[in-house]
Amino acid sequence: MPIAPLMIEHRLIERMAAVVEMQAESMQAGQELDPRFIPEVVDFMRIYADRTHHGKEEDILFRVLKGKELSREHRRVLEKLVSDHVKAREMVAKLSALGDEYVRGSPSAAYTASMLMKDLVAFYHAHIELEDQGFFVPVMEYLSADERRSMLE
Repeated sequence: MPIAPLMIEHRLIERMAAVVEMQAESMQAGQELDPRFIPEVVDFMRIYADRTHHGKEEDILFRVLKGKELSREHRRVLEKLVSDHVKAREMVAKLSALGDEYVRGSPSAAYTASMLMKDLVAFYHAHIELEDQGFFVPVMEYLSADERRSMLE
């Protein structure tokens, strides 16, 4: 099934989210932030989560689904997922800017970044749960066996 690789990728994103959440909690407890941490998270989110993972969803699965006569609910969820990807990009851009501010010595940037990091983790948790539990499996019924097979190639 073409959703299997996407769901496996979700597990890696969740592992990074757990690291981000632990770092945010440490920062809020007063631990100093390693200035390399935010740029590394931003790189992961932009390259792996967005370009690689969201790219596959948007350019392959979602593109095919947009051409199908989906139920009203499935169409609504599809539009929400696409909107979520846009929101994730915006959140990562804000995190990147906060990382830059922190490196330049802004005293409030670390705390603001920690709050945004927690928001990003919660956002991805809900987004992944919606895809894995409420969307990917049900929408496979709209795809022919040939369409499913070609998505894996």
